[in-house]
Amino acid sequence: MGILGTIGSALGTARGVMGVVLKVIGFVPQIVEIVEKVASLFKKSDIPMTSEMKQELALSLIKDAFLTAEGFSEKDIVDEEGLNEALKKIIDGVVAARNSFGKE
Repeated sequence: MGILGTIGSALGTARGVMGVVLKVIGFVPQIVEIVEKVASLFKKSDIPMTSEMKQELALSLIKDAFLTAEGFSEKDIVDEEGLNEALKKIIDGVVAARNSFGKE
């Protein structure tokens, strides 16, 4: 394979990786909603979930999706520290947008 083939292959992989990233990020609002429903079950208990606990649960679910995708790609595509920071910001943004519409 020549240099053009190598570059084309790398670009195809990048598009594939970005496609996975965008798909997983697209699920963040749904994951936040699921976490909120789980947290509502704990509101009646003696141990309600804190905001930090909810964020960690959402982060764990989303990271698992990325790590699963990474496993299928057989490549190291996830920088876990960078992913954590980026996902925290995305989750915070989704929660802020959700809260701006008020409670149901």
